[in-house]
Amino acid sequence: MSPDYTEDQLVEQPAIGLFDDLGWETVSAAEMDERLVRLQELIDSQQSAFNKAMIGNTVDVLFERAARNPGQIVGRTAWLQPAHVFASPDIIGKVLPV
Repeated sequence: MSPDYTEDQLVEQPAIGLFDDLGWETVSAAEMDERLVRLQELIDSQQSAFNKAMIGNTVDVLFERAARNPGQIVGRTAWLQPAHVFASPDIIGKVLPV
């Protein structure tokens, strides 16, 4: 049994009406997709630059769990970058410099 309403009727059209009332502009789906691509490209380039700048630095890593590969432990830096090391599982839960 299908409902007597659609998401478009209940959510999308009222939201578009509110945007119009507020004087906000709406954009097409194609424009949204193109903006998303541009944003993702910018984020990727900034992430790459940050990662390159971190090469050779020592940072603290919180080790969280065993990784997929045997003998590896995975953790994260304060910037949420993943770090994989070959180590004993007893480092899980510890913050260590890498």
